[in-house]
Amino acid sequence: MADDDFERQDYMWDELDTISRLNGYGELSSAMQNLFYGINLSTKGSPIIYNRDNPGHIFFTRPRLNLSYHNCLLDRRFLPLLTNTQTNTHRAIRALLDPVSNRGTWIDKTSKNFSADDSLFYQKVDSPLVDPYNCFIPMFTNLVTNASGWPDFAAGTYTSPAGRQKEEWSMYDGPSAMNEIRDLNFTFRNVATTPVTLMLQYWIWAGLNQYNGDMWPYPDANSYKEKEYESAIYRVILDHKKKTVQEISRFIAFPLTVPNATNHNFNIEDGILTENKTVSCQWRAQAFDINDGKIVEDFNDVVQMFNYNMRLQDPTDPFSNVLGIESGDYIKITADMRNVASGRSYPRINPITMELEWYLDRQSLPNFASLMSIVRGQLNGQ
Repeated sequence: MADDDFERQDYMWDELDTISRLNGYGELSSAMQNLFYGINLSTKGSPIIYNRDNPGHIFFTRPRLNLSYHNCLLDRRFLPLLTNTQTNTHRAIRALLDPVSNRGTWIDKTSKNFSADDSLFYQKVDSPLVDPYNCFIPMFTNLVTNASGWPDFAAGTYTSPAGRQKEEWSMYDGPSAMNEIRDLNFTFRNVATTPVTLMLQYWIWAGLNQYNGDMWPYPDANSYKEKEYESAIYRVILDHKKKTVQEISRFIAFPLTVPNATNHNFNIEDGILTENKTVSCQWRAQAFDINDGKIVEDFNDVVQMFNYNMRLQDPTDPFSNVLGIESGDYIKITADMRNVASGRSYPRINPITMELEWYLDRQSLPNFASLMSIVRGQLNGQ
């Protein structure tokens, strides 16, 4: 672009700023500064556009239910999970709900090479439908269409008894955290083989069986008083470019209901079931937290716990950005590659820039890069 083009643009912006100032809005080029800096005397409001945040994502971490072979034998309802058919939905559900069996090894937050102790190795339950290095349940993130139940924060207060002239005073009086129990509601698209309903059914059965002593949790869960059936639900809101995290919250929750009733309703006039296009369920949630840097740290930690290659090169420096990852086995994908790398990448929230970054292993990168070069060539008419 020639220098005179830049000068022409600067002149146009100056003219627009002058017109906006004369009409009582202040300069358009400094609208955000004016919003914070001083009072608008024209009472015409601000020219800043309305919020255009993207809905973002809801991430559900995998529980750690003990669905090992002998444990499943304790309840005949779990026998379908023992199928050896790799692409069977039941096997995929078993692999998702029991990441220990899915990996065949004990998932350890501190060791990179797993334990050499043979007692920590388990029968491997793998499936081409499940990524053993993904800490989240992609099916839930991909199929959720509606979620509600997130609370507004309400400060606790104390109000004094009224005096003789009804005079009162009030003050803050309560915790700054929301510690109450909540119920969340989720609606999912109901796709073929009803995987959402099946997963919720086995999830709840396993949790109740552990409580009733009909199935065993993993040994360390008893030692640490751990509820293996819980999931961390991360709600990530992005900017309109789907790049920067605007808000983030987290609940620790477990499912309460199985939406299988509509599957059994009957209407002979319909050739197919029409009432179960979506399924809704309730979750019991606790330990709500919002917009705390610790949530970002925990989000990255659980990703790294399942996939060691997503760790920084220097784990003692959490602010070393992405350099450690890029020099290892995984590399950050660019924005134009997100569509072709969909379903094969891992997330990380940059604690400095709050960008939701996505990483792809270097071995897969050439295949996606080749596809992108073909697409670019077609767009350019080559």
